[in-house]
Amino acid sequence: MTPMMLAACDIKTAVPEFDYPKYKSETKWPKLSPTAELEQASDVDVEATIEEIEKLEALAQ
Repeated sequence: MTPMMLAACDIKTAVPEFDYPKYKSETKWPKLSPTAELEQASDVDVEATIEEIEKLEALAQ
């Protein structure tokens, strides 16, 4: 493909009003875990997590 065609497919043009974060090589990403492992974790407060998700959903609307 030509560079012009690739530039036209830039993901950041899909939602121009969204403020995309700048890439930083030192960004610390969260550890990804299998769902089964997360379900067995004893240090996760499920109720607090559900409440946080509900708050975020309300803010998103």
